[in-house]
Amino acid sequence: MKTKVILTLLLVLCSPRLFATAETFNNAYVFEKIDKWWFASPWSLRELNGVVLFNANDGANGEEVWRSDGTATGTYLIKDVTPEDEVFRWFLTKSNQHVFLSAHDGIHGWELWKTDGTQKGTTLVKDIKNQGDSDPYHLTDVQGHLFFSAVGNYGGEELWKSDGTAHGTKMVKDLNDSGKSSYPFQFSPQGKQIFFTANGQTKTIELWKSDGSELGTVLIKKFPNPAKQRLHSLIAINNTLFFVVDDGIHGKELWKTDGRKTQLVKDIHPTNDANPNRLAVMEETLYFVADDGVHGRELWKSDGTEEGTVLVKDIHPTNDSQPWSLTPFNNTLFFNADDGQHGRELWKTDGTREGTVLVKNIHPSKDSLPSEFVNFNDVLFFRANDGVHGTELWQSDGSEAGTLLVKDLNQTDKIGGSSLPSKLTVANQMLFFTAIDGSLNGRELWVMKSPQDFYLDNTNIREKLPRGSLVGHFQPVLPQTKVAYQLINGIGSQDNSSFQLLDNRLMTKAVFDIEKQHLYQIKVRATDEKKRQWEKQFSISVNELLPSPPPAQVILKLAVNSGRGQIRLSSESCKNECEYLIQGGMELRIMAIPDKGWQFAGWRGDCDSKDTTTTVAMLKNQFCMASFEVKQHQLTVKIVGAGTMISQPQGIDCTSECQSTFKNNQLIELMAQPDKGFHFVGWEGDCAGTASNVLLRMLENRSCTARFEALQPIFEFFQ
Repeated sequence: MKTKVILTLLLVLCSPRLFATAETFNNAYVFEKIDKWWFASPWSLRELNGVVLFNANDGANGEEVWRSDGTATGTYLIKDVTPEDEVFRWFLTKSNQHVFLSAHDGIHGWELWKTDGTQKGTTLVKDIKNQGDSDPYHLTDVQGHLFFSAVGNYGGEELWKSDGTAHGTKMVKDLNDSGKSSYPFQFSPQGKQIFFTANGQTKTIELWKSDGSELGTVLIKKFPNPAKQRLHSLIAINNTLFFVVDDGIHGKELWKTDGRKTQLVKDIHPTNDANPNRLAVMEETLYFVADDGVHGRELWKSDGTEEGTVLVKDIHPTNDSQPWSLTPFNNTLFFNADDGQHGRELWKTDGTREGTVLVKNIHPSKDSLPSEFVNFNDVLFFRANDGVHGTELWQSDGSEAGTLLVKDLNQTDKIGGSSLPSKLTVANQMLFFTAIDGSLNGRELWVMKSPQDFYLDNTNIREKLPRGSLVGHFQPVLPQTKVAYQLINGIGSQDNSSFQLLDNRLMTKAVFDIEKQHLYQIKVRATDEKKRQWEKQFSISVNELLPSPPPAQVILKLAVNSGRGQIRLSSESCKNECEYLIQGGMELRIMAIPDKGWQFAGWRGDCDSKDTTTTVAMLKNQFCMASFEVKQHQLTVKIVGAGTMISQPQGIDCTSECQSTFKNNQLIELMAQPDKGFHFVGWEGDCAGTASNVLLRMLENRSCTARFEALQPIFEFFQ
């Protein structure tokens, strides 16, 4: 059946910036709320070809892929992969002109999918695990190739790569050839290769690198005691990878490797853990937060040498300043920190002690908590709370006078009068974000535009329309602006011949068939009365024609696809495979009934639902398959005191309380790791004993509590 086509409007500003001064910059923007009802707020925003793609739940289709070009008509569901069901796990990842994701279409399990922003271009890449879920995870782009972890038909969770085709999607290497999972994690690209960590056959954590080939995937170094401290914070600068690990001798410290030689950069805290974290790179210098045992947790930098690894500034001389959200911007590192006088506020540094200064005390009596920094048109945007307007959108040029509130979006008393802007993402000279304005709709998608901007007010047309049909109107962001429009040649103008412009009206010059082409791109120039010009590329949606009436009679096939159970149709029970002749156009309800010890896993084929009872519209021959799986149980863990609990296999990793689901009869190892200054006391609930590691078999829902207590101080007196 034909699908909906999207002619993507790629908006790329080509002319010089024309913005107001810093004092009036915050009043120059135009805000638009994309008025949808989000039962689950938009998240995982990714720019692709001038539009933004994101996950959202509209309350009717479950969590699906959406797209927006910054207009209400250009914001819509791309494809309902599994109707009435959530289809996402983890975040969207852009690679090679596509956005990749892990999705479940009710047929293939959780597998790797891709989208180009159109319905027809949203497809399964490969069914990696034919019977079950491959669970693609840690999706990471490396110069147009996607690296990720997945479970194949043989072995466990290993390293995979994809070029976006089924043939080009393959396992790179079985790192743990014992048949167990190596759990590749902490992917960090460096040029055409990637660094990552993996679990070894023995109780070690391993550092690896890969160029995407089996021979080019090599072990760099093993570190002991993975339960004590995971290797983390991998970040590359040129040909050097920096990371943090406890080697069992120096504690948690900063390390580096060039892929051949791996060494400690500096033992920052000789008698304990420096625990470097929040690593960021600016001008080929590494910045991070660490504790040297003297100054507390402060801002550090490193050029990769022991001598060049130094404290930048002791911002809080009597305690920890705890810098957060380290973000490079125009040769300056911005972050938030607490100096003990002003609360947690906006700071910046050029890498010198003298150049590390407070930008502005936004909240004079408390913490403003600036965060979510993003560069939009050479201005730093972020969220902060000034104590008057709540947490709102702010901007800064790095000066106190140029650090301003952009707009108070929530002027109600709900949630403290805060709009809580989040997921700030730049696409096509627009700033997209989610926010709460205090209305009934909750968290919605917003877009902020420059006044020197224009858009197309409709991007949806029906296929087979006659030539000369109206697509939409080009409009300036500021309605009073007089603008002339013309189609021009250049990058993105390959489909200009299919359209024509009459004043501000975009008309068709061709009859569109989505089976031949589903993505059209045009380029338009706008000229205002002051002869200023802006050039943009655009994309549009073509809807399918209405389907033909259903036939008089159709066939319904039912089958148990996997596991143990039966399907009930009215008074009929189907335990294997059954076939029924049905009147066309009828709607039938079918029910999946699992056997004892099994649970329903979902419908496949022409039935798309996770519910045991689903409706089948008999507009054509339908084949519905029910899948059953061994029951799963929920493991709930709690932590009393200060520490971390992790599990093997993965699923539990938290510092307070969390849950995860495991298969019936599965053996779980829980590992309790105390924080600095604490020690592990013992287990409570369904776990018992005082050993930090405990084994638990999942025969039912379980609950375990790990208890940590503070170490008692030891005083030594000297004569």
